[in-house]
Amino acid sequence: MSQSLGDMLRQAREAKGLTIEQLAAATRINGAFIKALEAGRRDQLPGEVYLKPFTKACAEALELDVKELYRLIDGQTDAQVDDGQAKAPSGKAKIDYRIIAVVVTALIIIGIIYLTVSSQENRRPDSEISIIVPAENKSVNLLKKRQRPWERPSAIEMTRYSGNLLLVVSDMVNACILADGDTVFNSYMAAGEIKKFRAADSFLLTLDKNDCIQAFYNGRKIDQIGAGNKGLIGFQVVVGKE
Repeated sequence: MSQSLGDMLRQAREAKGLTIEQLAAATRINGAFIKALEAGRRDQLPGEVYLKPFTKACAEALELDVKELYRLIDGQTDAQVDDGQAKAPSGKAKIDYRIIAVVVTALIIIGIIYLTVSSQENRRPDSEISIIVPAENKSVNLLKKRQRPWERPSAIEMTRYSGNLLLVVSDMVNACILADGDTVFNSYMAAGEIKKFRAADSFLLTLDKNDCIQAFYNGRKIDQIGAGNKGLIGFQVVVGKE
């Protein structure tokens, strides 16, 4: 503590004709602590936290400038003293890196969602129905599957099959095959797998990919199947209508 603080307090007290005991009564501060302030003996105070409160009480009783006394204690300028509390030094605001981390994480998640949706859109099958070998229009339920015994073709009808469809797969593909309106296959076909189907009327194919499969109808290659990277929905092959 600067000795000038004690000198100012003592001189102001003597100028008002007050004894230490009288100043102690006015400020309700123990006289021994006032003596310590005037003598510059900080170690005789009850604690460091009492230095400024005791100084302020004495300054108000002696009509001294509190800020001036605080400057003597802290060695600060007027701009740094505000009613006994030192102002924080000016400077750039601190950056909250937690907010930046949250924003970056959110942007990454949005990017992943966007890429996933875009990928699914690119893999979405074509919605148009392609027809090879022209024939009359037929109404076919793409997802129909006969589950009751009396709805399935009879043994006699089976002998009337005259169309053969051969599928050769080079990569895994999800396929739904209808023969004469009955679902004969609805699952994944593995790479290298070969499947053969027969029908008397028509085939209807739905593929989630159209770049890893070859199709042959009665030994003739179907050029539209295996010609693109998107899928097919309701691709119809009519039997015996050449």
